[in-house]
Amino acid sequence: MRWICFGVESGNQEILNRMFKHITIDQIKKAYSLSREAGLFIAGNFMIGHLGETKESALDTIRLACELDQEYASFAIAIPLPGTELYQHCLDNNIPLPTWNDFGSVNTPPIPLNESLNSPELLRLRDLAVNSFFKRPVYLLKLLIRMKPWNVLKDFIAMYFAIRAEKKAKRL
Repeated sequence: MRWICFGVESGNQEILNRMFKHITIDQIKKAYSLSREAGLFIAGNFMIGHLGETKESALDTIRLACELDQEYASFAIAIPLPGTELYQHCLDNNIPLPTWNDFGSVNTPPIPLNESLNSPELLRLRDLAVNSFFKRPVYLLKLLIRMKPWNVLKDFIAMYFAIRAEKKAKRL
């Protein structure tokens, strides 16, 4: 299997522009289409909570992630790492930051960068994104068809019996 992973980040054009991504939603869709035509398995990375993010723009991201034809998606909450625009925004606006060792830790609470999205709301949106993407029946069906699990299972069974025969013949 050959994979390609796209850093889509957002499904909202205003947020993409704010991130200086220099791409459009149509270009993202075209890249996915070309990758699918090339026979690649596709993964996308999405971010919630960037500067200017609202509940509505986060929902745009969730909708795009579900619309794109991809095998996997990851959803992260924006992290204002030192040296980034997000970090400077926190300093300029007296937004409390964790100690250096806690940046990016799974136990670090989200850092709200926008007045409209607090930490619990960011967590709810991320959970909504994960559930909306992975719990779609059409997603599960496509994944089963594309990954051909029966072939994988058949290979494991054949390997099991081959190893068993080798052990019986004392070659292993």
